[in-house]
Amino acid sequence: MSGLLIKPDPVDGASPIPAEKGQHQAVRRHFDKESLSWGDRYDRPVATLWQLDVTKRLAVANQMVKAAQGTISSRPLILDLGCGTGEGTSRIYSEGMTVIAADLSPEMVRTAIRRFPVLRGCVADAASLPFKSESFDIVQSLGVLEYIGPYEIALRELRRVLKPGGTLVISIPNRNSLFRYLHRLERFITAPLRRLRTRRQDTNGWEVGFRHRQWSLAEAVSLLQASGFDVVDINLFTYGLLLPAAESWRVNLALCKWLNAHCQGKGALCRNLALTAVLQARAV
Repeated sequence: MSGLLIKPDPVDGASPIPAEKGQHQAVRRHFDKESLSWGDRYDRPVATLWQLDVTKRLAVANQMVKAAQGTISSRPLILDLGCGTGEGTSRIYSEGMTVIAADLSPEMVRTAIRRFPVLRGCVADAASLPFKSESFDIVQSLGVLEYIGPYEIALRELRRVLKPGGTLVISIPNRNSLFRYLHRLERFITAPLRRLRTRRQDTNGWEVGFRHRQWSLAEAVSLLQASGFDVVDINLFTYGLLLPAAESWRVNLALCKWLNAHCQGKGALCRNLALTAVLQARAV
């Protein structure tokens, strides 16, 4: 990693970033804990809407990253920011390239490197990346932006570490999804019950105060453009009820699979139903 990092940050057991407060601390603590079982979710048969969404997200992003790799003449340097336990990172690796698996959670990074030794790891805060400017050819960041407090700063950091003309592949929760509207309504109605059940966790085990942001496609495109990117492709997918009791309903999963197969366009139907969007952007 010599010449890449601004400061030394060893692969195995990288130096943790300083103590944080609020959202930042809650996110890191949550994913440190989740690292113990996160990878197992990819190994199990698909039985929940979350698994369908992650599987599709990785497939779409992988296709975008592979296409971008084909335009690079030299050995590409790729950053996967928010690598988790390394499943998505390992898919974009091929011999002759360097792929950095970076995450806010030290435990996630350690697990990723242990599971996939070909990767190189780094503990990193998206709002203050420990890399020199214009280091990477491609940056992938899936399921990350929604957990970051200063997300505008994080986007500017992603632009800073990308080479001009480099590729960013990023996912966002689609705020305009009808299914997300229904989920917000359900959470509003059941909030008093959740507060009675526990002061520390909601029904999914996520800590109180753990904010999960969402954007419309127009907002996401505007944010990327303001951060120095041109959006070149958008892929919308995952349709179904997010209600906790419905996550594993067979009819819900069947609906999602059918709509994923038949709603491949970018029209109003997709924009107003799809739960997730993956955007490919070029650094300008």
